[in-house]
Amino acid sequence: MNEFLRHQNFDNSQQFDSSPQPAYFILGATGGIGSALCRRLAARRAQLVIGARNEARLQQLATETGAHAIALDASQPEQVAEFFARGFEYTRRIDA
Repeated sequence: MNEFLRHQNFDNSQQFDSSPQPAYFILGATGGIGSALCRRLAARRAQLVIGARNEARLQQLATETGAHAIALDASQPEQVAEFFARGFEYTRRIDA
């Protein structure tokens, strides 16, 4: 994560979006615990960026929850970095 923030020229003085909706980034979103977490956070109107390998299940969950879906293999560090970079472009914040 720190590498991502350095890459984005992020500094602590940068202002975040004051939106009341926190942004959550969830890897493994289509698994049992991941999908349950996504549904619970969506019910609380959180912004979600979700990632998983199974694109069909990922898109189904995104449609159900209103999440921004990014397919990836979380065992590949470069794909994880891209996930956070693309997600940050979408939400302009990372809360958890």
